Amino acid sequence: MKPNSFSANVALKNGIALFVIVLCSWTSVLSKSHLYASGYDENQNSELYRINVNTGAAKALGVTGQADLISESGLAFDTHHRILYATGFTLTNPLPNGNPRSALYTLDVKTGLASLVGNGQPVFPEIILWGGGLAYDSNHDVLFATGISSFGFVVRDSLFIVNPSTGIAREIGPSSNGPPEYDLSGGDLAYDPVNDVLYATGFANVEGPSALFIVNPETGEALPVGYQEPDAFLGFGGLEFDPSTGLLYATGYDRTKPFAETFLYVVDPTTGSAKKIGRTGNGVQLFGGLALVPPGKAD
Repeated sequence: MKPNSFSANVALKNGIALFVIVLCSWTSVLSKSHLYASGYDENQNSELYRINVNTGAAKALGVTGQADLISESGLAFDTHHRILYATGFTLTNPLPNGNPRSALYTLDVKTGLASLVGNGQPVFPEIILWGGGLAYDSNHDVLFATGISSFGFVVRDSLFIVNPSTGIAREIGPSSNGPPEYDLSGGDLAYDPVNDVLYATGFANVEGPSALFIVNPETGEALPVGYQEPDAFLGFGGLEFDPSTGLLYATGYDRTKPFAETFLYVVDPTTGSAKKIGRTGNGVQLFGGLALVPPGKAD
């Protein structure tokens, strides 16, 4: 595939003017797409939601078909083939040790129903994608994922390329090669096709703040753009870039409020700072991914 640019300075400079303009008037900007999210409902069922980007309120579209299937995993919409993908796990084909096998799914955007792609990840190396992020690179027709690879006693946070036909993931490389070690396995990925930048949410320390990262798609290396405010934690939640408005959306929780409450945020791609839009709703926990779906596919 064509090498992506990994100059953080250039990418951030290109985005400064655009973000300043749209941030000041984001409530009046109309997106050309609908924002979808995966998460839990009040009964802890895995559901697909559509989010109101002006208020943060989430509307349930349907249960994915299995409890806890994709509720904490990534979402990505393939704009070329018009398919909504999700990472999760399958219980129908567990690993020899009894653990669930990571898997790729397609989702019906109207009902939320999930369909398994292939048979899940192979036994070795063990790759855990559920809980991680997912993003579709529309410029290079690549499906990226974050997760964990395990080679015996070696366990590391890594970036992967996922084959959309088989669901099999191939490791690109670790997010960091030494201290500080970054954990992107609970956050999400988002691809900016305008500036050719792959973003991720995660954290460097579970006790510390969450952060926005730029990820090198050739090596998997992550570099922090900046950290969120102490009250906003986006290390467990979704991330998505809207090329029609220039806005970077994220879901997460407010550390000053109950953990079960999640919120929609807009993130400054030049600093990582997060501005809260609104609460996702009573009993709605959006710790999964975010994806923009064109209106022709969603309606």
